[in-house]
Amino acid sequence: MAKKFIFLFILLIPSTGLAIPDWSPEEQLTNSSEWTYNGDEAVGPDGTLHMLSCDNRTGLPIIYYQRKADGEQSWSSPAVLSSEAGSVQAGISAIYADPEEDKNIYVVWEEYFGGDARIYFRYSQDAGLTWSSSVLVAGAATGASQAGHPDLVVDSGHTMHLVWQDGTTDQVMYRQGPADGLTLSTPVILSGTGASHPGIARGSSKLVVFWQEPVAGFEQIKYKESGNGGGDWSNPRILGTAQSSHCIEPSLVFDGQNNFYAVWSRENAITFQKADASLGVLPPLIISTSAAGSCSQPAIVVQDSKITVAWVYNNAGHWQIRVNASSDGGSTWGEDAGFDSGASVSRPRLAEDRGNVHLFYDFDLTGGGQEQVWHALRDDTGPPVPQISSVSHPDQHRSGNNWPIFTWTKEDNPGGIGVQGYAVVFDGQPDTDPGDIIIHAAQENAAEFSGLENGIYYLHVKAVDILNNLGSVAHYTINIDRNSFFPGDQVWAAPSPVRDGKLNLRFFLSRMSEIKLEFFDAAGRKLGSQTLAGDIGINQLCRDIHDWVNGTFFYRLTARAYDNGQEAVVTKPFVVLR
Repeated sequence: MAKKFIFLFILLIPSTGLAIPDWSPEEQLTNSSEWTYNGDEAVGPDGTLHMLSCDNRTGLPIIYYQRKADGEQSWSSPAVLSSEAGSVQAGISAIYADPEEDKNIYVVWEEYFGGDARIYFRYSQDAGLTWSSSVLVAGAATGASQAGHPDLVVDSGHTMHLVWQDGTTDQVMYRQGPADGLTLSTPVILSGTGASHPGIARGSSKLVVFWQEPVAGFEQIKYKESGNGGGDWSNPRILGTAQSSHCIEPSLVFDGQNNFYAVWSRENAITFQKADASLGVLPPLIISTSAAGSCSQPAIVVQDSKITVAWVYNNAGHWQIRVNASSDGGSTWGEDAGFDSGASVSRPRLAEDRGNVHLFYDFDLTGGGQEQVWHALRDDTGPPVPQISSVSHPDQHRSGNNWPIFTWTKEDNPGGIGVQGYAVVFDGQPDTDPGDIIIHAAQENAAEFSGLENGIYYLHVKAVDILNNLGSVAHYTINIDRNSFFPGDQVWAAPSPVRDGKLNLRFFLSRMSEIKLEFFDAAGRKLGSQTLAGDIGINQLCRDIHDWVNGTFFYRLTARAYDNGQEAVVTKPFVVLR
């Protein structure tokens, strides 16, 4: 008798919210008029976030897709991926972003209709802006019988690898083929009967399929490996060491090599195990440190040597999403911490984004059965060093201008939560650390200082992100030498060359002065002059030269100080080019 796949939707109640170091506050991503539960998420190499959800706004569960490009503040409107015909109900889904191709995204999902459970597939070649037609990849019409709980990866040769649970025999099935999904291989059985929760992960040159399966009356985590792109598979192996307890709900990922990391729920605890490509499978570790309550639905993500795990924790009806992390490849773990959600939460998913981690999960803010997808970002990387510049004072150059103006770049680490502001100190010490006290807000990336005496000065700038992660300090050196009240290095013309018939002159004075401006051609012939008053600080004037021919010309500025009659002269060339 065929097995029916039943899609369960969990009732949730309001969150109180709990700040966790390095994690952003939780935010609601979906706003369905009915309910939405979390499907799956992925991050493309270009930093675009991709999200699947199962939404009941039409009265039937439908798979929706949303995206958020790198640097954007909001998500796209939901796009329908699954069937909306008749009484078709969608369920579990999976998404894969090709790490070698910025724009290639692949999606599979369950559809249930009239006793027939099937799996469909679609792909996008423009980072989710448009999608192919849906392709039936598993189910009765493909000779694969009832099908559910799909997962997929695409390898570097653009071959798709698909696994799912056969609903008739409860076995893990596998197919492969071109990444358009149109001509996949004949389904292959990888597990014994009674298997469930299958998944597939890709290493640098290895595939692993994993699942849970009963052994001597207890559920265990099994896996098979393939080193030739799914052509052959190893004998099944068991993760963990205890065979007298239930091990369920596996999640497994690779790092950039052929090392894989797995987590699962065992007797109300979360177990972690690493398979090192050189050392073999290492002993398992219990990484949930909560004293009481049940742990379930673990998810895992790897970033070089840093590993993050999230799971659902229930202590006497008080539900949380809890997280724990290791910074040494899983050898040691810290104390886990929780997002305090008050009552039921479910389906945590983790996605790595250039050193940051995105957490997605289900939660019902109102407690009225309208669960939505929620999100938090872990960003524990400080912003990059600001790049300081000054149009008035080149770095480490001597200048008679005692009114320096500085600007610096505004950016966070890629995919980061955003810059909160800048700690800034201006002093006479070359290595000052400005600390973490924000002087300038995120949008304020400029500073100026007036009336400086002769000497060497240093500007020190450090960026601080919204989670108070500190960047490294930028240092910038200036040398004030006011022996000349009219410094030649502070006289310049813009634009250069002059193309629009307007010459803009700027110069700096440390004393109020009478200014004589004269123009000469390349032969030394005088073309005109004017006299004006110059103020302390930066002076600007504009000269109309629209009727001048192309060529090289000179301007001469003569400054005579009002207070003592001292004179200084600066002569510089400029070019007219139309």
